[in-house]
Amino acid sequence: MNGVNMCTTCMARHFDPKNGIVCSTTGEKHTCEGYCQNYQADEDKISIDAEAHSRWNVLDKPVWPQIIFVLLLIRIVGWLVAGFISM
Repeated sequence: MNGVNMCTTCMARHFDPKNGIVCSTTGEKHTCEGYCQNYQADEDKISIDAEAHSRWNVLDKPVWPQIIFVLLLIRIVGWLVAGFISM
């Protein structure tokens, strides 16, 4: 786990509008690289992040086939409507 991930999933984090994520133990901006002696895992945050990550993997599939299908469907409906209007 890299420093940024460690700090965002640590119980000792808090957000400072000027500095971003700050360690409430040291009072410093997240600078931990690899190992932090003050790290306390926030299991709720970790599970929420894992769930969000798995949702994005589902949405990672290409959507261009659906876009083409919808555009073709709109075009066909347009032709049908134009045909009925001209009758």
